Amino acid sequence: MGSSFVFTDALKLQSNVLTYGKLRASYAQAGNDARPYLTESGYFLNSTPFNDQSLAYQSNTIALYDLKNELKKSIEFGAELRFFGDRFGLDVTYYKSNTKNQIVPVSISSSSGYTTKIVNAGNIENKGIEVALRATPIQSRNSLRWDVTFNYARNNSKVIELAPGIETFFLNETSQSAQIEARTGQRFGNIVGYKYKRAPDGQIIVADDGSYARENDLSILGNVTPKWFGGLNNTLSYKGLSLNFLIDFVQGNQINSDTKYRMVANGTGKFTERYREHSEPLPGVVEIKDGTGNVVKYETNTKTVDGQTAWSARAWGQISEEFVLDGSFVMLREVVLGYSLQPSFLQKTPFKGIRVSLVGRNLWYIEEHMQGLGISPETNLNTSAGATGVEVFSLPTTRSYGLNLNLTF
Repeated sequence: MGSSFVFTDALKLQSNVLTYGKLRASYAQAGNDARPYLTESGYFLNSTPFNDQSLAYQSNTIALYDLKNELKKSIEFGAELRFFGDRFGLDVTYYKSNTKNQIVPVSISSSSGYTTKIVNAGNIENKGIEVALRATPIQSRNSLRWDVTFNYARNNSKVIELAPGIETFFLNETSQSAQIEARTGQRFGNIVGYKYKRAPDGQIIVADDGSYARENDLSILGNVTPKWFGGLNNTLSYKGLSLNFLIDFVQGNQINSDTKYRMVANGTGKFTERYREHSEPLPGVVEIKDGTGNVVKYETNTKTVDGQTAWSARAWGQISEEFVLDGSFVMLREVVLGYSLQPSFLQKTPFKGIRVSLVGRNLWYIEEHMQGLGISPETNLNTSAGATGVEVFSLPTTRSYGLNLNLTF
């Protein structure tokens, strides 16, 4: 249910500055059902017979007999304001939602005779703000017009509660032993793994064999959820000619790159050519210890290594930090150059309008941090909770060009 209040009309406000003002609020509940047979246990028929005989098998999942449907409750508040005769507009929305009783399969010890059990898990809270700015900086009498729109969205997803007795639920585990998890009291989608072992001044510590050392304890290496994202859309028009370009922003998320892991583990990345032709020391420091094993100082590393020790050991040693990339990017998403024929040219034709447009999409990453690996920072933006933030052998985003012809009768 929702309600809105146009206060400029209700209060009969007349101003050269504020043209229109509206407040709104809403509350909603939505349920989500489970797939079939999660409340049943016993034997099931196999769809593939053996010697023309049907086979029955016992489920390896413990059913949840009092299964509850997922339930999402959300509230929203917003305001829409227009200024200076509709030359400038602002739309702001604040929202908060809680999803409870999520239906989750949890791994259990196979010694019990089962591998998973179904639980109604926890409470995931999402809250954030969305802002849309619209302006017409130029609107001249000679038909020159400039329209600009900027959208901004920021969401914070937090794990309020999981199932009883469960503090951590792993959403995805990759080949470099980094994990994406949901942990009570933390942001949803933290990437957890091993960091490089570093000296107090931040330099990486080199182990006795000349390879890089890692910490023994797991650390949070990043989060798969962007801190904010948005878009900037500009349209310049003059008589029948128009130019539109759209820029997309995604900022503040990290990507777990399985592609880079395999490049390092197998030595297939071009960047792994270093250290192959001639040995040299890895940049970093070594620990100098006293007779009791305490570190007394750090010295510059001088131990030379070959390519395998320099690179593959990072993957085999499960240094997850190496494979977590900054997923922030700014992209020139689309450019459209179009021309609409003037009505005077169409008087003796069956058309009311003819428009020709040149279109280019996914044209240029103005900013990206993929370290020259040939992958796209957008390939990890999956809608599945367990897949978001994981990049595996992804292809670059396809750039496309096109010619559009629109005919209006």
